[in-house]
Amino acid sequence: MNQTQAIQSAGRFATPVGEEVTVFTDYAAAQKAVDTLSDSGFPVQSVQIVGRDLRLIENVTGRLTAGKAIGGGALSGAWLGVMVGLLWLIMTASAGAILWGAALGALWGAILGAIPYFMSRGTRDFTSTTSVVPGTFALHCRTETLFECRRVLTEHGLLAAQSAPVDLSTPPLYGERIVTDEA
Repeated sequence: MNQTQAIQSAGRFATPVGEEVTVFTDYAAAQKAVDTLSDSGFPVQSVQIVGRDLRLIENVTGRLTAGKAIGGGALSGAWLGVMVGLLWLIMTASAGAILWGAALGALWGAILGAIPYFMSRGTRDFTSTTSVVPGTFALHCRTETLFECRRVLTEHGLLAAQSAPVDLSTPPLYGERIVTDEA
């Protein structure tokens, strides 16, 4: 696959396609439905699982102190310094290159870790992780294979049976009752 094909493939399902078949409250149920479709020989490349009702959740993991900011910067800088020291060792065969690289990297890392901490002046003195979590998962299917998708899911008990769609291409006869899903 060349780069153009990879970009086109990544953007292929940038937005939901087709129609919504059903909605699940958890990802495992949506995954089970797609697995059922796959086991039945259904062309699953026309199916999408779309996360909806997105929420941003930030979990606070602890206090951020000056020591943690400086120590974290020093540790990151030391790792970078070790890498530079390894390159220096390869080029010069100097035994102290790794130690000097780690020491200088830790010093610069500590300085670069302290600057943002002290510039924030305590406005955000905690550490956290963030995640985006969907509330529900909709199963979408392309229009060409929609009825087959619904049939397979209904047969396996993953979708409630629906009445056949009403064909309104010809008007109903006088007195004929039309039953739709909205009623």
